[in-house]
Amino acid sequence: MLYLSTSLSGAGDMKITIISNTGMEWTVDILPEYTVEKLKQMSLSHFCNPLDCIKLSEYYKLVSVSQARPLSDHSSVREEKVSDGDEVLLLKRNSVFPPKSDKPTEKLGPPDKATIESATTNVEPMNFGRPAVVLFSQVLDFHTELRRILVSLVELSEKLLRHHPDAKNIFKNLPSKLTQPSSDDSDLNALKKLTDMGFEEQLSLQALKENKMCPRLAMESLLAKGCKREGERTSDSGLKASNTGVQGNFGSSEKDGPSCGATRNTEESSREGIVHAMLECFQEYKRKDFKPNRKAMITLKEMGFPETAILDALRIHSNSQEAAVRC
Repeated sequence: MLYLSTSLSGAGDMKITIISNTGMEWTVDILPEYTVEKLKQMSLSHFCNPLDCIKLSEYYKLVSVSQARPLSDHSSVREEKVSDGDEVLLLKRNSVFPPKSDKPTEKLGPPDKATIESATTNVEPMNFGRPAVVLFSQVLDFHTELRRILVSLVELSEKLLRHHPDAKNIFKNLPSKLTQPSSDDSDLNALKKLTDMGFEEQLSLQALKENKMCPRLAMESLLAKGCKREGERTSDSGLKASNTGVQGNFGSSEKDGPSCGATRNTEESSREGIVHAMLECFQEYKRKDFKPNRKAMITLKEMGFPETAILDALRIHSNSQEAAVRC
């Protein structure tokens, strides 16, 4: 329904001025019973195309200048307290964005093999004779890269020392310093500690070299090797005992003093049992205080090693997975 003029309805109780968003003014006679929506459609039919006033109605609003607030579309002019001679602005509403749909967004992923084959059915095969490009995805050997880095550092140090005034004397004395044996007090003290504990001097020196002259690590390495030797010795003694049990009747007549040999064997076995128990107690004590690398532990377990052997190997070699595997 179009409202082109107010003379048809006989309205003329009050006059208001409507100002459009372009600055044009229109004075119209209305009744207080008119709704704000009806007044808005009358204004749009005046300022715009009368055929589009209903469509454009939802995109506009009326704002009272005296009250400085927008008017409700469903209320009447009397309810909105619009008086005679008031000015009303016809303004565009802010653009209303459509509400977001609650549908879950589809995750974009790579195409599968069936999709690729269906999309490339009509494509002619090309360049199958060309050799495949080998991607550089292999992990380089750590020791090879380390040697390259060391060589680069040596070359750089040679360039830096080339023009140094004391370089000739340094290089003259370098061979003698490298060849002469190192007599460090700390090394001797560490070796003395291990020999006082009862370890052999040669084994202690080798253990110190393997563990960067650290007495604690060297002692643990020696104890671990002692446990291994003890286990091998007990297994060998078990085999020998079984063999001697089979051939006991034949060798009893040829031995002198069988009672002395029996007492010796019992003493040695009891001594070995005490040493083995002490070593096991020490190993259990060190296992409790040691915190292994979880990643290395899981990897070694997947390789099939027992948990106690993994703990001992990682503890001896300072959580080094490669050294533990070699051990």
